[in-house]
Amino acid sequence: MSLDNFKRQVREYFSILSVTPEISDNEWLNFAKKLESEKPLNRAQANSLLHKHFPDHKFTVLCLDSIDNSDVNALLLMAINANKSAK
Repeated sequence: MSLDNFKRQVREYFSILSVTPEISDNEWLNFAKKLESEKPLNRAQANSLLHKHFPDHKFTVLCLDSIDNSDVNALLLMAINANKSAK
């Protein structure tokens, strides 16, 4: 999986409309490594990791989604694959 696919999936998964300041590719890779190492069990844990990892960034999100943790494993797998392809 490419880093661009990982970034797109994270934005979709958390309904992120914009981030200020913009997140660099290196920061995205570090976040993928953090997800891989922490292995969040649900959306709430993954969301907490996202905001702790980027404390100086402002996220604008769409808040219309219902709570569904079924995609957290897919997101974790994408983080693992993004890390592998970056090596």
